[in-house]
Amino acid sequence: MKDEKQNLEMVNPTQQNLEIINPTSLTEMIERSKKQAKELAKLVESNKWSTNIQGKKYLHVEAWETIGLFNGVSAKIVNLTPIKEDTDFGYQAEAELVDRNGNVIGRGYGLCFRSEYSKKNFDKYALAGMAQTRAISRAFRQVFSPVVVLAGYEPTPEAEMPRKASVVSNKYAKYIELLYKTKKIDKETYEKCLVSETEAVKLVKKLKNEKK
Repeated sequence: MKDEKQNLEMVNPTQQNLEIINPTSLTEMIERSKKQAKELAKLVESNKWSTNIQGKKYLHVEAWETIGLFNGVSAKIVNLTPIKEDTDFGYQAEAELVDRNGNVIGRGYGLCFRSEYSKKNFDKYALAGMAQTRAISRAFRQVFSPVVVLAGYEPTPEAEMPRKASVVSNKYAKYIELLYKTKKIDKETYEKCLVSETEAVKLVKKLKNEKK
């Protein structure tokens, strides 16, 4: 069993008839995308909706959903399936993107298994939640990734990035895991620290200062 199971690719983003793009509409589309990218970057930075992994920024699901709001598109989970493989357990989720008129314009799938490095202590509800987060992020990524790239972020959703102990030195990884097991930090902090040594060091310093 691999440490991280990759998400499935999705179907075509839209089944609607596409109009021929003329120079005027193309220019308008580009300008609209640039404007959305600028506003997205402001919101991401002010709300800390991204994670820095080895010098690159990956967006949280809240940022992807915000792009949807810009365009009148929302996501909904249409299927959540438990999966058992030998001694492993997880979920597969399916999300659809729906426009203002109720048309399905995109779809994404997400998997989450307990065998993943940072998920081995997750309860079933947390595994199900992460599978849904990945499905929603993937669906938005398939349709709106150009806006994300224009804003200066990586097109791969943060939820899909692998969590491996090798990203953070063993000294910090073991300490961070102990803090999570003893419920001294929440799941979000735990995952951020596992993929960013900078975040891990900041947390350790913060805890040391609190003890003084």
